[in-house]
Amino acid sequence: NRLTAIFGGSKKDTCAWYHKGQSVDTIDSQRTRNAYLSKICDTVYNKTPIIQNELINRRKISGAATTARKKLIQAMLENGNKKDLGITGYPAEMSIYRSLLWNTGIHDETDGVWGFHRPETLNGNSRMGPTWEAIEKFLAECEGKRQPIEILYQTLRKQPLGLRKGPLPILLCAAMLHYKTEIALYENGSFIADWSMPVFERLLKAPRLFELKRFRLAGIRADLFAQLLQTLNQPMAVEKPDLLTAVTPLIRSIAHLPKYTLATQELSDNAKNLRKTVLNASEPDELLFKQLPETFGFGAFDAQIATNTQLISEFFDTLQNALSDLEQAYEILLNSIEQMLVEAFTLTSSTEDLRADLVRRAEPLLAVTIGMELKGFLVQVCSGGHDFSSWLEAIATYLAKKPPASWLDVDKAQFESNLAQLARKFRHFEAVSYEKLKYTESSTGEPIRVGITARKKTEQERVVILTPSVEDAVNQIERKIKPIF
Repeated sequence: NRLTAIFGGSKKDTCAWYHKGQSVDTIDSQRTRNAYLSKICDTVYNKTPIIQNELINRRKISGAATTARKKLIQAMLENGNKKDLGITGYPAEMSIYRSLLWNTGIHDETDGVWGFHRPETLNGNSRMGPTWEAIEKFLAECEGKRQPIEILYQTLRKQPLGLRKGPLPILLCAAMLHYKTEIALYENGSFIADWSMPVFERLLKAPRLFELKRFRLAGIRADLFAQLLQTLNQPMAVEKPDLLTAVTPLIRSIAHLPKYTLATQELSDNAKNLRKTVLNASEPDELLFKQLPETFGFGAFDAQIATNTQLISEFFDTLQNALSDLEQAYEILLNSIEQMLVEAFTLTSSTEDLRADLVRRAEPLLAVTIGMELKGFLVQVCSGGHDFSSWLEAIATYLAKKPPASWLDVDKAQFESNLAQLARKFRHFEAVSYEKLKYTESSTGEPIRVGITARKKTEQERVVILTPSVEDAVNQIERKIKPIF
């Protein structure tokens, strides 16, 4: 208002102008004042990009521009490989796209493929080169260390760039997509694997909560990355795959292992160390290039280290062996359950024949068994409709009271103990059943098993037939024995 009053009044007020301590005597009107201020701004902000779009090129954008910016970022995330980002017609987001991404060469077609690229540095119409270089400098500072996105925004707003707040998230998104193979995003310190629109909506509202970290796939790291893709059977895509393409299957393969495998100590040291390292990992680059190598006794694979084929081969041999141990742990558990059944019931057959033999011995006992525990076991043994592994799992679940996939090592010991007890009962009833089969329904008498156990001696057992003629004598013996117990 004061400046307007100086030039807007009917009476011309005197005013002395100074710039950097030097008197300026050329300002005698609003026009000359504005021209001089413009010249100063051109000097101070000599690298400011030229963004010819009043919707987005503001410190505070309107509600309509906010909506258009969200739609544009969503199109960048989902349709980066399409012309015009798949935007049709002429909505507000199209005009922002044209002025900020298309005119600057940031979104362009190369070899028939649309994608995000470094802007045309010599493009005098946009002057976007210095801004992109500032973003790249920030990303270089993110090498091996997380940096807040807010620091980048502050740098871009300061001289000599002087960007306004409106375009900042769009340029950030473009740079992240261009360097996607080398960038990790964090929110509140947590790694964000999926760069979805909900994530960017939160970033738009609270950029202070987000950080970036960069990891270059150069030297030995590039070879390590390619070898990991091959190890995990991940194909190399047309575009260069990012680190998550390789690390995510590794993390997922271990996280989805049975609970038994995630808890058991019956593994090699390398397998246990691999499991612990992957489950506790929070940053993909550190997992692959630092934590895993150090877990197996190798040094960290820094980006500056030259390729060493033998070292990489030794590392992946160790990794594959440890992965194999983890993947086979549950199958080994089932094999041990099978072996315990063989030993407990003195079986000589294998696999399906083993099952058939045990079923053939168990079926007659269903008719003579009274105890619910043994009867339940016999039902599991004789049940059909399962393949061999499922049959083993059903028996193991019954005896240990939980599925073997969820066992701890102590559950395996409990299973073995319960199996031994039931196997003893099984053999007892098996002897009774055998004697009973020797008598027809017309035969008089009832077969019973008599067992005598002495300390440090093998148990002696015999099945005898109680006929009516000896019933009185048996009752007398029973009455004499009872007081002893």
